[in-house]
Amino acid sequence: MSNLKLTENDAFYNMKFDNDIFLYWMLKWLKVDTTNNSNKKALKNMAKKFVEEILGQKLNTKDIEICYSNFYIGKDYEDFINRILNEYTLLFIVNKKKKSNRKYIFFKCFDYDEFSPYFFEYNQELVQLLKIYENLGNNETDKIKIVYITPDKISRYEKEEIGEKIIMYDEERLLEFFKTFKKDIDDSIFDSYYNQLMREVSEEDYGSFNVSALYRILEWYFDKKRKNYDVYRNDYYIKWIKDEFFVECIYKKNKNREFDILFVLNWFHLDELQEDMFESVQYELKNKFPDFQKIYLEEVDLKEKEVPLFYLKVDKDASVSKIKEILDEITEKIEKFNEARGSLDIKDEYDKCIKDERRKGGIRFW
Repeated sequence: MSNLKLTENDAFYNMKFDNDIFLYWMLKWLKVDTTNNSNKKALKNMAKKFVEEILGQKLNTKDIEICYSNFYIGKDYEDFINRILNEYTLLFIVNKKKKSNRKYIFFKCFDYDEFSPYFFEYNQELVQLLKIYENLGNNETDKIKIVYITPDKISRYEKEEIGEKIIMYDEERLLEFFKTFKKDIDDSIFDSYYNQLMREVSEEDYGSFNVSALYRILEWYFDKKRKNYDVYRNDYYIKWIKDEFFVECIYKKNKNREFDILFVLNWFHLDELQEDMFESVQYELKNKFPDFQKIYLEEVDLKEKEVPLFYLKVDKDASVSKIKEILDEITEKIEKFNEARGSLDIKDEYDKCIKDERRKGGIRFW
């Protein structure tokens, strides 16, 4: 949060103030003498409860170390910690003096462009570093907690995808936590940060947020299983392009002005389609995709190179695993259909078409 008005106090002061700095500022209260000062005690209690919520147990020791580094504050720790801080904003060590009892909390602040499945890779790298530098055994990984802090709302799809392996705090969750302590705290930094969270949470428009997260999950999942596809994604759709007939997932407003998530079967062709060709292909596909709804001739423009044929509405309450299952089933069927028809590889032509449409001022959506 770079727009906060700061007041120097006993815990932490810096001219630059972002989410990671507030986190560091809060945790530093665990090191502050709070004797005869109820406000300092409240701040220290807040920091303590935050750590306990992450650890899942009481923090009953003063033997802690807080290691922090960012662009404005250099790192000057032992080599292992310096290396960790290249990837993680902040490291909190419990029982620092007794290595066998140590617990580690790693904090990483991220923007939403960094999608959560990649966090699993971060975790694996971190565990390997701890095994090397801290001599942790395979049965000691429960000593490690990794916490991701984001200014963006975390979608239900993402919560399901990461499960309990990764701890994430978005601004809504942070705000709920701080509400518990606000009445007991009188501090300018805390108030500024709290008020900023209030504004950002209330101002955010999360209308398309869940589906954007879903697209990121599906892109990552699809890429792990299949190669030789080009992926096109924005806030409204994600398309997997290889052969003439392909699938996309779109976010489309229905007749009741509510948004639906749909899987759409499309046909990309270089020559202008005739009505009988369009209807003939629909007849073939209907047998293979009986649960899909037909897109009628009057709804499409046959002069367009990309023409939608069928769609399947996804249950809004469907789980990520169910949506992945649907995508796999559709992809397997459409790949077999393309192979049987001897469909052309359209990746280069499609890319050229997309670029041409963008130069003309936009892409037409069904």
